[in-house]
Amino acid sequence: FVAHAPGAGRVELAGDFNNWQPDITPMTLNGSDETFQTLLPLAPGRYRYRLVIDGGWHSDPFNNYVEANPFGELNSVVEVG
Repeated sequence: FVAHAPGAGRVELAGDFNNWQPDITPMTLNGSDETFQTLLPLAPGRYRYRLVIDGGWHSDPFNNYVEANPFGELNSVVEVG
């Protein structure tokens, strides 16, 4: 997973794969002050996720595959083959 988050101090990943607990999956700054990344070993399947940027929950702006969640917001979706 890669997230472009200019000016962010902390970026985490929350989703089906970590029981929606962002502190389990922090993303690492990738050589600049704008791009964060993490590598997850995921089994084949469909996963919903959100980026947690400095405590705020966001859908992934670079992934158009989304679905509404019970809170009226959008979860990003990724399929692993």
